[in-house]
Amino acid sequence: MPVGRNLTPGEIAAVFATRTQDTTPAGIRHTAGLALLRLGLRRQEVAGLALDDCDQAEETVKVRGKGDKERLVPLTSGALAVT
Repeated sequence: MPVGRNLTPGEIAAVFATRTQDTTPAGIRHTAGLALLRLGLRRQEVAGLALDDCDQAEETVKVRGKGDKERLVPLTSGALAVT
């Protein structure tokens, strides 16, 4: 059985509140990665994203998953704000 637990909504809010204080390029990248993970993307999918994959006008991100299959994932307003 895997060790760990799900974060509570309050814990997630606290993580994002802390992350948004870091305005360095790395901090912004990490915050965007966390927001994308909340959308259900896998770690490998987030790691493989390029800046061109994010379409702010369409509010989507193009994700390449297992087997190089591509899909469009809609961005939530919270994820869009940090991407």
